[in-house]
Amino acid sequence: KNPWEAAGGAKRDSVKESAPPPPPPSIRNDLPLEPPIYPETIPSRKDSAWNIGKYSFRADFDSANLAKIQPVPDAPGEFEVWTVPDNGGNVYESAHRTWFYFGAKGFSKGDTATFSIMNLNRQSKLYNHDMRPVYRAHPSMNRWDRIMFPVSFQNTDDDEQERGFKLTFKHKFDSSEDEEVFFAFCEPYSVADQAACLERIEAELARDTEKAEKIYYKRECLCYSLQRRKLDLITITSHDGASTDLEDRLPGLFPDTTNPRPPIFQNKKVFFISSRVHPGETPASHMFNGILGFLLRSKDPRAIAARKHFVFKLIPILNPDGVSLGHYRMDTLGRNLNRFYDTPSPEEHPTIHAVRSLILDYAEKSMLDIYIDLHAHANKRGCFLFGNALEGPQQVENVLLAKLAAINCPYFDFNGCDFTEKNMCMKDRRDPQVSKEGSGRVALYRATGITHIYTCETNYNTSRIHNIIAPVKDPKEIAQEKKEAAVVDKAEAATARRNSFLASRLPSNKDKEQVQNPEISRHASPPSRSRDPIKFGAEEFAQMGRTLVIAALDLREVNPWSRIPNTEFRNLGGVRTWVSSCLRSAATRKEIRASIRAAQAAARDEDD
Repeated sequence: KNPWEAAGGAKRDSVKESAPPPPPPSIRNDLPLEPPIYPETIPSRKDSAWNIGKYSFRADFDSANLAKIQPVPDAPGEFEVWTVPDNGGNVYESAHRTWFYFGAKGFSKGDTATFSIMNLNRQSKLYNHDMRPVYRAHPSMNRWDRIMFPVSFQNTDDDEQERGFKLTFKHKFDSSEDEEVFFAFCEPYSVADQAACLERIEAELARDTEKAEKIYYKRECLCYSLQRRKLDLITITSHDGASTDLEDRLPGLFPDTTNPRPPIFQNKKVFFISSRVHPGETPASHMFNGILGFLLRSKDPRAIAARKHFVFKLIPILNPDGVSLGHYRMDTLGRNLNRFYDTPSPEEHPTIHAVRSLILDYAEKSMLDIYIDLHAHANKRGCFLFGNALEGPQQVENVLLAKLAAINCPYFDFNGCDFTEKNMCMKDRRDPQVSKEGSGRVALYRATGITHIYTCETNYNTSRIHNIIAPVKDPKEIAQEKKEAAVVDKAEAATARRNSFLASRLPSNKDKEQVQNPEISRHASPPSRSRDPIKFGAEEFAQMGRTLVIAALDLREVNPWSRIPNTEFRNLGGVRTWVSSCLRSAATRKEIRASIRAAQAAARDEDD
């Protein structure tokens, strides 16, 4: 068992593995920053198009992946599809074949088509929980949705495709022949999508001068990738504490010398967030955009507090070449870039070298507070953190952020988090020459000694559990409670706190209280009392991203709308005590298991 689940009080209601998941909801994507753009043809990829009778298919756009498609003989409306492995066709070709993304045209309204993707990697754990591809018709749909019908899949071992996997899905077209329908492994987010998003933000801030006065926003080119794509670095904070001194232009970085560096902000720490080192992990981009949209809220008190307390440094896409080429995991040299943070080469791993150099510079100047790298996970369900194995009080503070995330997000799985030594040095199954010691999380911790360095992972498809989430505490109520506590003795205050906590667990009173405050109900996520796992979409991923920032506000005790007072912990000290107890319990169990193993080994030696 995970040590956090093994510790008393940490285990949640179990979810039966055999129970079928609920029907997938429509993917909700009401984020103002990311309406999908039309995938335009890239001239160099114009050969990635096929005509089959009246139907046309293409994968000639940013992030697309389709190797070939052919009709199934004597089966109208059925097609066999093959994907391109990462770096397919060159010396750096790898075995990664999970991502697919293509467009189809020529189908009439009411037509049904069946697509069998013949050469995928095995992803049974995803599809066993009713993972379904997504689709979008252009121009009638302004968001992605899951296909209506369940998929079927099977393992296919043969001489040409060792340990293969065949996925079959069916779609009924409800659009006209003139519309193009796009299909993908999960909701795409390309380099072009990200560029369009940032351009919209810049245009909005240029129009809204009042918002621009409240928010410091700057976009820079940190470096170029191997194929000369820009690596964007975004800085967001408030104007508070801005000095006349500018950040250093590090050697070999920030090639646009006409764009001045941001000012140094006094009395603020850096919160560094990166995303998409693995190209096919598109949920990471939706988490990232949740953070980005949250930080640009001009009237949300939590966003205001975040900008006032932190300087956010954001990298939207760490591997822009892989994302643009439709890879699942590798860069253009066939390397997993999240294994080279320990010794990155500026020639072979320029984006990783740039990020490491920048983070080490902030750490050396005592400016770095938190670093989180965003990912997606195909095996474990839910959203969770991978952290480092630290010692004593430092480990308590390390794990504390994960517990605060679980307090603020119904989908965050505290028991799924991993802070073990084993998870810092595990070798890759496909490439045993590299290990997690080269990941950003481990290598940057060892280089800086910073406590709060994490990988945030979310499943592509579904949660494992659904946390009960307390309502936001109204600041006016907190002030009133402090006033009342000043006029009663300690015993009466303790009784009042217990009664208040019991009342907060009732299904109506506190929920109504949050709704009655229009400012809070407009911005904060509502309380959650459901325990059923849910399907993930863009909005759920975005909420997970926002949760990371809100948890950091709780960690630094600057959250104006904290949920902690309405939990059994009552305050941050209570959460810290719970985490410390959880770790001690886990350590005790570990010692007992080690003693048992030693006794068993000694008994075997005596037998010999």
